[in-house]
Amino acid sequence: MMSRRTVAWTVAVCIGLTAGALPGQGGEIVLTWDMPTRNVDGSDLADLAGVKVYYGTSSSNYPAVIDVGYTNACTITGLVAGSTYYLNGTAYNAEGLASEFCGEVVKTAAGVVPLDNQPPQIDAGVDREIPYGHALALQALVDDDGLPAGSTIAVQWSKQEGPGTANFADPQAAGTSVTFGLHGRYILHVTASDGEKATTDQMAVDVLAVPAPPQTLRIRTR
Repeated sequence: MMSRRTVAWTVAVCIGLTAGALPGQGGEIVLTWDMPTRNVDGSDLADLAGVKVYYGTSSSNYPAVIDVGYTNACTITGLVAGSTYYLNGTAYNAEGLASEFCGEVVKTAAGVVPLDNQPPQIDAGVDREIPYGHALALQALVDDDGLPAGSTIAVQWSKQEGPGTANFADPQAAGTSVTFGLHGRYILHVTASDGEKATTDQMAVDVLAVPAPPQTLRIRTR
């Protein structure tokens, strides 16, 4: 049998993956260790075959395992950047006999976070037309990068052009409705802001005049 402490771990500097990866993507951890040289009884370990690395997101619970073979380093990729991982390892010999775990280490997966806050993206929707006197349902689509940290997206609808008033049920909601005071063409703007940067989109609404009811011809008789 081999020693219970067959692998002495040294954690190398954590590095990130692809530049521009979003938070929560592209995390990795690099590990190095000293290869075991002795069996439990003190004799030379002459048939070491390889090392297995175990890891998970809670202590002493390692659902993932990698057989790295006969090497003293490995890079674990595909992790969630910024998350904490618990790692352990065993060595095994040519007969497949494995040591006990060498000792848990705890590391945070590194990743590359965008340095610049990007403005939120917003889509007002396609141009529309409705009869005068009807309410128009609006639904803006909003997307954001989550920066700056802790920010929330503020939405604002407004009328930019049009012959009459535009009354929004809730001008600060992405999904709302609007009614118009007169028939004609209106240009509506919707803006999304993350507190630092903002983006505006627009849509055109044609409010159709309601045709006058046909006149009834009355014939007077004596």
